Amino acid sequence: MASPSPPPSTPIPKCPNDLFHFDDQCVLVEDADEEIMELYMSLASTSPETTKLAIDDDSGGLGFLNSNESILEITIDLTSPPPFNVPVNGGSVNLKERGQKKKPPQNRSVDNVVVRVQQDLGMLKSQKGDTGSVLWRSSLHLSTQLLRQSTYPTSYPRPIFNSDILGKSSILELGSGTGLLAVLLSRLCGRYTSSDRLENLKLVKKNCEINGIVIEDGSVLVSNIEKDKGKENRLSKVKSSENRPGHGHSKMTTIPEIRPKVVLEEIDWIAISQERKSHPERWSSSLAEENPKYDLILAVDCIYNEYLVQPLIDTLAKYCKRGKGGGNIVWVVVELRSSDVLTLFLEKWLTDPSGPWTIVRLSEKLMGHWDDKKARWVGWVGWR
Repeated sequence: MASPSPPPSTPIPKCPNDLFHFDDQCVLVEDADEEIMELYMSLASTSPETTKLAIDDDSGGLGFLNSNESILEITIDLTSPPPFNVPVNGGSVNLKERGQKKKPPQNRSVDNVVVRVQQDLGMLKSQKGDTGSVLWRSSLHLSTQLLRQSTYPTSYPRPIFNSDILGKSSILELGSGTGLLAVLLSRLCGRYTSSDRLENLKLVKKNCEINGIVIEDGSVLVSNIEKDKGKENRLSKVKSSENRPGHGHSKMTTIPEIRPKVVLEEIDWIAISQERKSHPERWSSSLAEENPKYDLILAVDCIYNEYLVQPLIDTLAKYCKRGKGGGNIVWVVVELRSSDVLTLFLEKWLTDPSGPWTIVRLSEKLMGHWDDKKARWVGWVGWR
């Protein structure tokens, strides 16, 4: 008697608003314990050198890029990859070394993007647990992946986003922190809203200003950026060379004449969670009427403290509308740190009374690597 064939894998449902591309390596998440076990088993299979990445480059231990400098000048490498990003010996094919001519990218020729990020180290040290005042690795790696896919679409036949839909989409970011994602991703979408507590939004506003991003009228904080056309845009495209940006052979040009706008909105997860607990009926009835339409609710590295898990779940439920075709979706990106905290988050998300939620884990191929190393993160897309 032949042995029974393994049960077929659960098919991945289509993204309801077609914003995300799901490939055949994406996974439908149905059990929190199984999902977290699979993620950490995969992480444990990496080399010790790669696993150490999470604590090598910062003193905070949670995921800070650099918690010692007040101002970071970051160069994001956007060198055009070869078609389909074919790996060779752990890296990318270098067509120049092989004697082949490298075809210029369509529409744009951008190798680097330089952005300045101001951090508030005083807030980090004086307010225990206030980690939004410094830049986290996940935000930088996510920005890099999305910018690469947007800049060189022919090299990424299966990108994370449908670029046509993204260009018209409205994004709400929860827990914006320093505002790096607002600075970089606001250029890719139709409308970008950064949200956080009021004290953190001041840092987002400052970083938008020094990088040439306009704060839209009607935001919590009004922009005082000069609208002089001759003012230099701090977020610059840098033509690559063998020299570092700023050296004699590097050519610097400014990014588009039309500067993108960012909306600032104060959103306090704790207050939302308390409202849901104290007045559940009123909270539920107000969801469809009071909230503006966002196509995507984005939360990047907001899961590190179990105390904030339920408030985040309640906030996702408040801003993610239910509905076939007309509903919006949630994208949670988090670095793999405490398995207990992530398990708790997934359990509460899957069993949230406002559901049922459909949750899909994006594949490693879609999410990308961390500087040619296996990434220590996960991206979950969810909707009701």
